Amino acid sequence: MAYSPIAFTAANYRDYKFNWIKAYEPGTTTPKVMATDGTLATLIAKAEINVDGFIVSAGGALIIPFIEGSYDLYMFKKEADADANDTSEAVRLADNIKGAADLAGRDSTISELPPTVKSDGDRWIRCSDMKAFVWYIDADGAQWVEDRPSYGIATIQNLTLPYVFDSVSDMTDSILVFPVGKLITVSETKAEYVSTAGISPNVGSPAIAGGNHALLNTSGKVRLDTYGPKTATTLNAMMADGIKNIQLPTTLSIDTPIKPQDNVEIYGGWCVMSNDLTGADAVFSHDDVADGFILRWFRISDYKIVVGTNDGDTFNLKGMQHCSFGDFHTVNVGSGVIQFAYFNNFGKMQLQNPLTAFKFTGIAQSTDCNFNTIEKCTINNWTTIGLLIENSRGNIIGAFDAESSGIPTNPCLEFRDSSYNIVNSLWSEIQGTPSLTSTVKIGGTSGSNNKGNVISHIPQIITDGTGILIENSVGTRIFDVRLVGCSIGINDAGTNSGLVVSTAQFDACTVDFDINSNDTIFEQSPFKMTGKVNANHQVDSLGGGFGGYEYLVGGVRRFKATCKSASDVDFSGLYGNAMRWVDNVAGNEHVFEVSHSMHMFKGVASTDVLDNSLFKDSSDNKLKYKDSSGVVKLLY
Repeated sequence: MAYSPIAFTAANYRDYKFNWIKAYEPGTTTPKVMATDGTLATLIAKAEINVDGFIVSAGGALIIPFIEGSYDLYMFKKEADADANDTSEAVRLADNIKGAADLAGRDSTISELPPTVKSDGDRWIRCSDMKAFVWYIDADGAQWVEDRPSYGIATIQNLTLPYVFDSVSDMTDSILVFPVGKLITVSETKAEYVSTAGISPNVGSPAIAGGNHALLNTSGKVRLDTYGPKTATTLNAMMADGIKNIQLPTTLSIDTPIKPQDNVEIYGGWCVMSNDLTGADAVFSHDDVADGFILRWFRISDYKIVVGTNDGDTFNLKGMQHCSFGDFHTVNVGSGVIQFAYFNNFGKMQLQNPLTAFKFTGIAQSTDCNFNTIEKCTINNWTTIGLLIENSRGNIIGAFDAESSGIPTNPCLEFRDSSYNIVNSLWSEIQGTPSLTSTVKIGGTSGSNNKGNVISHIPQIITDGTGILIENSVGTRIFDVRLVGCSIGINDAGTNSGLVVSTAQFDACTVDFDINSNDTIFEQSPFKMTGKVNANHQVDSLGGGFGGYEYLVGGVRRFKATCKSASDVDFSGLYGNAMRWVDNVAGNEHVFEVSHSMHMFKGVASTDVLDNSLFKDSSDNKLKYKDSSGVVKLLY
């Protein structure tokens, strides 16, 4: 009985790479020996399937096993199962098959050229590419038909058809030699390559068999995992190689700081970045001096940074313009320090448990962090400060939410020596008794460095401390604000000029506002106050200039009271003897003036009224005047 090549079995098993095949006596687990070719020079017990799906010898040479007589054929996932003849998880490839030499009238030939003598059912295997053919006769004639078509030399050589690998590792491990210009695709990453001669120009274009390399197509969006491991090192390599559109995988290890490059757009797809830095390095790091360029038009979105062992910052960026960081979430990560930054956007942020969420800071005003936009930002449980704008101007903060269940030591928002910044829509709630001076603070070393800032459309500031503190500022405007439960709602701490407060609402504040500057203006009176009376308005007079209380409606002064010193003012209430004014008016600039005291809103007994006072007598509710001699005179 002669040996015959295995029959009725696929010539290629690309989906079963690194499996093992083994032959048995039909219906048993008694192994049958196989030969590596028709000469029977080398006998083997089993054979391996290589990375390309072909059957190979122990030395890696392509073979077609020859088996004597009838046999069963199994494919094993593990070599150990084949050695143990454990077929429980094996795939049966042949069941009681007879070799071609045992089939009457059917021949099998292995040669480069097809046999000239042939009959229906004869098999021919071409040596060069190991493709198998069957001589098939039907009504249309007779022809060689490929048996179970598979990749072969013709497919490999055809430059119009791409060769497909399951993964990048399959491509780099393959022994197939592709001609220059051959298209190659990887199904796992959907990446496209071209077989190219010479040394690889970048990390993402690996070497392949035959001395060539697979040149990665970078014309569109390139997935990071096509380029290398899922790390920041790979991301930096891609940007350094000039790839402009990068798709992040679902996870990314920050094993080194990310170094942004110009005109790069990174799509996160909600990538979870694990901060695996071990020192104090920032996750995103750029320095225009050290790196030699000002970063421009860098964009990244849809990602989340979670803490590892790193104590560094989320951002440490110096020198950038027109960049965008959007749709990101950080957890237990340090500060975001931004310097020398113009026209950048930070949007749709959620910063959870940061040490300091963001610091936009510069060495001197008008040189750093100007005209940036921070919008749709949520900060939870900051430790030191939420958002600091320092030595900067023209920044816009919109839809800003800062809440803390801990005890922060500094404001959720502070303008420090900064000018012409705008806050439009802020919500802040601090639970517990904070040690911070205020929830929002506008201040600095002098008014010349801290001017023209605007806080508006604040739905709610809830705190046991001061709501808004203003000091050393010029031209600050606060309007459309609501403060709840504050010890002091708005605190004009003095040394301010041109402070304007408009349309403020105070709910259950111990003191609604505490005014200590010369020319603070209140517009659109009356203020709406809930649960408190005007006893909560404190006004201190400073020496010189206007010291007192002023209401304007539509920019026109309706009421102004002037006093000489703080001792002359007592705003414990608007009724009874509590309101007391001292004349210090020059010219005729006021609607009305009060020399000493007045009682017009609630009737009082004449005996309770001081001399030189205007009052409404409680006995008849008529307006009267008590002169310097104590004589009461009816005015009408």
